[in-house]
Amino acid sequence: MLLLSIIENNQERSMVERLYQNNKSIMFHVAYKILHDKYLAEDAVQQAFIRIINNLKKIDENNCHKTRGFLVVICRNVAKDIYKSKTNLNKENIIDEIIDFTSDPVELIINRETINKVISEVKGLKPIYKDVMILKYSHGCTNEEISKLLNISSDAIRKRLERARMQLANSLRQEELV
Repeated sequence: MLLLSIIENNQERSMVERLYQNNKSIMFHVAYKILHDKYLAEDAVQQAFIRIINNLKKIDENNCHKTRGFLVVICRNVAKDIYKSKTNLNKENIIDEIIDFTSDPVELIINRETINKVISEVKGLKPIYKDVMILKYSHGCTNEEISKLLNISSDAIRKRLERARMQLANSLRQEELV
């Protein structure tokens, strides 16, 4: 575990190693139930251990049930944070991109209803457009990363994003939201 290298005290390093070995499987299981993704669950466990290392003074290794509960709570919260950050559309980024296609962005007033309508419209796009929009704006992937993930050219990604933004702008114009 690479995290052990940041701990200078040998006693604390041994403690973290024991905690990891004894609890990694239950922590992974908890994170996986929330994230439904092996790699994200592994990330959640690692991030949880970063928090644990910062709170070693609060851990009583002798009380294994209490300790396990503490570790599981930390891991669950980390997994929920990851879930929120990976599944919520980054509303501001989508709105900014759509504004570029509106006729008069100065007069555009964005409120909760408009944002919800944009998200609804994104969900209603054809899968080839919806997928690139979600990867770009929800997951923060670059066009090159999306290209590798979907195994298509960067130019195709750029074109799909352009078409998706145009479709969204047209839909919002029809709804008289822009």
